[in-house]
Amino acid sequence: MRNIRAYEKKVKKAEAKKNRDRANILRQRRPTYKLDKVILQRYPKFIDALRDLDDCLTMVHLFAALPAIEDRIDMKRIHNCRWPR
Repeated sequence: MRNIRAYEKKVKKAEAKKNRDRANILRQRRPTYKLDKVILQRYPKFIDALRDLDDCLTMVHLFAALPAIEDRIDMKRIHNCRWPR
């Protein structure tokens, strides 16, 4: 994230100096970040990830079982949570 912020500063500086070519080149080469390290810190072992998956599946099941209340829950969301038939 720090690299991205520093890169954005470079783009802003190039735009402020009216150097549009450099700003466009910098935008095209913008760095990206990966979530691999974050996920590995959260789930060091595969079994830890499987244990946490239970919460997600429970939430999907609850949405599928709920009746559609007009103002609160969209009917499309409930149909997305139901098992395909």
